[in-house]
Amino acid sequence: MQHIVIVGGGTTAGLATVYLSRSKSLKITLIEPCDSKAIGVGESTVPIIDTFHQKTKIPKLANPIAWLDEVDGTGKYTIEFANFRRKDHKWIHPFNYPDGGETDATAKLAMERIPHEYLEEGQQDWVKKYSYLGRVRERGFRDTKEVSVLTAAYHMDALKYGALLKGLALESSNVTLVTGTVISVNRQEDEITSLVLEDGSEISGDTYVDATGFRSVLGQSGWVSYSEKLLCDSAITTQVPYINKEVQQKNTTYCHALSSGWVWNVPLQSRVGAGYVYSSKYMSKEEATKEFVEHLQTTYGYEEDIETNSLIFKTGRVENPWHGNVLNLGFNQSFLEPLESTAIGLTQESLMELLPLLEATHLDINTRRERYNTRVNNRCDSIYDYVSHHYILTERTDSEFWRAYRNVEVSDNVMKLLDAYQDVDRLLDNSLLSSTYGSSLFSAESWFHLFMAYGVESNIPKDSSSWVADRRVLCSKCESKRIRLGIETCVDCGCVIKWKTLIKQSQCPQGNWGKETNK
Repeated sequence: MQHIVIVGGGTTAGLATVYLSRSKSLKITLIEPCDSKAIGVGESTVPIIDTFHQKTKIPKLANPIAWLDEVDGTGKYTIEFANFRRKDHKWIHPFNYPDGGETDATAKLAMERIPHEYLEEGQQDWVKKYSYLGRVRERGFRDTKEVSVLTAAYHMDALKYGALLKGLALESSNVTLVTGTVISVNRQEDEITSLVLEDGSEISGDTYVDATGFRSVLGQSGWVSYSEKLLCDSAITTQVPYINKEVQQKNTTYCHALSSGWVWNVPLQSRVGAGYVYSSKYMSKEEATKEFVEHLQTTYGYEEDIETNSLIFKTGRVENPWHGNVLNLGFNQSFLEPLESTAIGLTQESLMELLPLLEATHLDINTRRERYNTRVNNRCDSIYDYVSHHYILTERTDSEFWRAYRNVEVSDNVMKLLDAYQDVDRLLDNSLLSSTYGSSLFSAESWFHLFMAYGVESNIPKDSSSWVADRRVLCSKCESKRIRLGIETCVDCGCVIKWKTLIKQSQCPQGNWGKETNK
């Protein structure tokens, strides 16, 4: 039996312990510091969380209603972006797509055209009227049983979430908790032989998971910086009570761009988490705090003093997440600023990648490390591309920060995606696969939304009714089709069929369609 030693006291350690404990071929020891000052991994997630929870095979995690109250959680179906492309412009990254409104000619026509207006100001009203997403948002997340079958993510108190995960993991017979602080690391060449705790005891294992965040207690393998295209390196944070819960507690993560970065607004059950992510090159901490507080006061009506905290971070990733017998996970493996809420999701994807390789003892260890590192690094780089182009594609020139982004070039990988997006004879899905080697956290649909939001024209042919109808006939007969709340989805790729069949550049995962020629 392999012995896995996990070091850390926050959300990442909880995720690693609860997921790896599902394997009975592994013995898990969690070393939690006595004076743990875990900061959590954000308070907002992406839909991969439900897949991760299902794979833990823990019944409680499979039903969000069973655990949301414990983490002060609310549901999330979209991410909203205000003032990123230009001032007074808003677009929405949805997790669910309009159902087409079969009985409503206006809704059907709008869906067939994939209008830019769907992402512009007023999109909320259109979505509210014509989609299951809107109906659920109107009623409120916690008042509907539909939550378990909709594509959803969550807002949560990350520290409470980490504690929940740890408690569930400790119910497993193959998990042992040790409370103590690692004061030194014994090594032999490139591998750890044991960890020495402050009480003098030593703990040895086969593989060590470093979940200690920015401190990186067990060491890193070198750092690849993302600062060239992610200029923000600091944040001012706060927690505020609700003033008007009916207005403020929405099922979305609201992102509002300011002069040197952007503000997040994450509604929990009992409070709101907010923060200003900014670039210290273009604004001092004092200036950022002033702008942040003024934004909260003018946008939401807070009148009293707002207490804030500050932090500095660096964006990037390690060169080799799995080096020797050490696995970097969480913030010491990579950090991309909070835009698009990827931190927890990236950790979950990494763990789902890791476990089969830990169990694949028939393969050479170097082969397993190489496979893991390649996929994790490709996934990080793809997220880097996606997040950074929220800035790079901007039209704003009203501050030094935004003007700096007008001089940052679109990456080669994103140019390939843009070319595919604008060419009806090329497949956006295939371009995404080739640029990320199948390791992207964001689908072709997400890139489609991003490009549309920033006004990039797609050459979707106006005479598309014929091939769209042909595609849908094939999908209707496919064994992979499933109906969720009246919405036809594909089990193989997870897409909404009415959405994906409209995108000329998309392709059926089974190859049934996607190579039509324009007529």
